Amino acid sequence: MHGGVRGRKSAEKEGAEGRIIAPESQGLEAVPDAAATICTYVAWTRPVWPVNDRPSSRLDVIMEQSVAIRLTALVAALALMSCTESTSSSAEPSPETPAAETESAADNEELAAMFAADQAARTGGMISNGVLVTMQDAERRVRTRAMLDASQINTAQDYFHAAFIFQHGNEPDDFLLAHALAVTAVSKGHARAPWIAAATLDRYLQNIGRSQIYGTQYRFPSGGGEVTQGEYDRELLPDALRVAAGVPTLEGQEDQRRHMQEQFDQSSTGD
Repeated sequence: MHGGVRGRKSAEKEGAEGRIIAPESQGLEAVPDAAATICTYVAWTRPVWPVNDRPSSRLDVIMEQSVAIRLTALVAALALMSCTESTSSSAEPSPETPAAETESAADNEELAAMFAADQAARTGGMISNGVLVTMQDAERRVRTRAMLDASQINTAQDYFHAAFIFQHGNEPDDFLLAHALAVTAVSKGHARAPWIAAATLDRYLQNIGRSQIYGTQYRFPSGGGEVTQGEYDRELLPDALRVAAGVPTLEGQEDQRRHMQEQFDQSSTGD
């Protein structure tokens, strides 16, 4: 009877002082620091012997020392793991912000100048000296290609400029490359790039014997006559996709075609 009472008292005392207390009741999930977590783990797993139950035999002493050694080894391993994870996480770049994208590249000034010359030759939409402009266009494409191969075209504006330069090429591959450059400019956030992306695709399609789909291309007959849009699949895309790319609706394109026709007729008659 006395032993039973003493056993219950010892159990109550152990419950109060505790050998191991469940950490969930202490809210350890709120401890953000790894070192604090380790220290708390040690505090809650350290054997706490009630005063009246301290080990007296040699076997009990050995058991207590064995537990202490194992806990020390565990704490050391956890501490090493924490240090290793901390070092590796600080050394690796974040996948959300790649190191290459954190540096802001400057626009290519030479390419910008070539783009300005390309557009100046087409002021008003008409080319006064076709042979000269064709030669200059070819020179600009050669130089732009060299820049592209040398990784000197990097920004959204660079890709936008390069797309226009190759849009004024002669071969389907020129227009296909122009489209790829335009799509890159779009992906880099250039606000006006969707239009040139649509125009380069239309020109590529027409030059491989297919119909354009956005309606950005117009044809001016050399001897005078009606301005047309050539082969054109008007049904594939809804106007909403044209508008999203900065291209006029079908109705707006017809208004644009009539305006071009008036300008073309005036230039043909010399008025």
